[in-house]
Amino acid sequence: MLIATYRVAYDVPSAWTVHSESDTMSFSNTTGAIDGRGQATEGADYCPGSVYRAMAAVTSTTETDPAAAATRVAKIAAAGGYSDPTGGKVGTPTSLQTQSGVSGQFVETSGPWTPQVPGCTANAYSVYAFGFRNAANTTLVLTLLVDRGTSGELTADQAEKMIKSLRLV
Repeated sequence: MLIATYRVAYDVPSAWTVHSESDTMSFSNTTGAIDGRGQATEGADYCPGSVYRAMAAVTSTTETDPAAAATRVAKIAAAGGYSDPTGGKVGTPTSLQTQSGVSGQFVETSGPWTPQVPGCTANAYSVYAFGFRNAANTTLVLTLLVDRGTSGELTADQAEKMIKSLRLV
């Protein structure tokens, strides 16, 4: 997935749908809003009450610290994507370097989730966020939202592989 505006790219599994760069992933809560570019999704309408089983995008943020940016974006994504007003259980930011050498901070947020429409096995979520700076020194966050407790879900290892594929272009 190439996001020319931010001069970054990341890989997605072959079964995923890659949307146009202008198709955004938008979420908001009482603490702010995010608009991710370069959206990729998997499992469209796989169960009642969930639009996708997994989605990813890159968000620009005014935060200058990659750890704070990843944490903030993850909490907004959890609140907006999964109607979790708490922003989920946020892990401690950890250093991560991608295969191409991009250094940044990684955060995982998780929590229970019950789709509003009965008939879906998903019972939890994970949001993976990687805060980093691009060549223009803009702080960006690659964010993955993943439904948990359902067949075919994106594993933590697969999410890490996607994040580690991120590169500057």
